[in-house]
Amino acid sequence: MVRLYPDGQGALLDMAQPSGRPIKEELITVAQRLIQDVGVSDFSYADLAGAVGVTKASIHHHFARKDDLVSEVLARYCDRFNSEVDAISPGAATDRIGAYAKLFNVSLSEGLMCPCGTVAMEWSAVGERSQRSVEKFFATQVAWLTAVVQDGVDSGELARGVDSSLLGAGILAALEGTLLLNRAGTTVEPSVIVGGLMAALVRGPAPADHR
Repeated sequence: MVRLYPDGQGALLDMAQPSGRPIKEELITVAQRLIQDVGVSDFSYADLAGAVGVTKASIHHHFARKDDLVSEVLARYCDRFNSEVDAISPGAATDRIGAYAKLFNVSLSEGLMCPCGTVAMEWSAVGERSQRSVEKFFATQVAWLTAVVQDGVDSGELARGVDSSLLGAGILAALEGTLLLNRAGTTVEPSVIVGGLMAALVRGPAPADHR
């Protein structure tokens, strides 16, 4: 049984006896970590109950189906992640993309995957509501990255001829892929990978005219 938190070893709580704890929020928090750690298919309500310290009946009271829980996890994660993206300061395109890439370093530092990336790898294990959440998340990230890349091209910071939509999608794929590579033993931060990619696209100064 997966146990993430020491306080999950305490006495089980009955859903019929209010405890004053924000049980639903605790379930979502621990379920997110389980999804990021072992995936959707490899954790059960028994695992979640043991980690939080509640009965399985209590979980079913809040989330009748596992996909209901997964959907709530994704909704909260997407909202929080998008808020962090919105908080990135204006500036050069490479600086903004660098700040964006560092958001993925947080998951890496804890040995975890992006929950949307994990769900995408287990597509058939989740329902349509969860699938739509992941599709929207990826579309939103690609749109943001595409806009920033295009800003860089328009300002002359990035090389002319760069396809902003392809590069935007490529940056997201590199970040998600780096988390996967690290799971398999490759030790490199997502921001380092993207930094190297962007460095190759930064437009250098025009060559001097020696005529």
